[in-house]
Amino acid sequence: MGNLSLWAPTYFRNHFRQSGYKLATPREGYRAWYVGLSLSRCATGKICDAAYACLNWWQSGWPGAIMARQGYYISNPERTRARLSPAEWDFW
Repeated sequence: MGNLSLWAPTYFRNHFRQSGYKLATPREGYRAWYVGLSLSRCATGKICDAAYACLNWWQSGWPGAIMARQGYYISNPERTRARLSPAEWDFW
């Protein structure tokens, strides 16, 4: 399959069950994975409202702090900052 960039859980789950998976590694290196969320363009009505509520909660800071402690970046770091210790924040 060549080099693929996969989310960590998918990579590790498939890495041990199938051959052909390789993780793309930039020459300049990297420090973490990034948490990227999106909505389906097919989401409408109550499903769309619930999806936005979930995204708003995700951006509230608490989930970002949990993810940062696992080595992931989050797209709204200022909300996350209040939920991290100074040492955790300084790491990022």
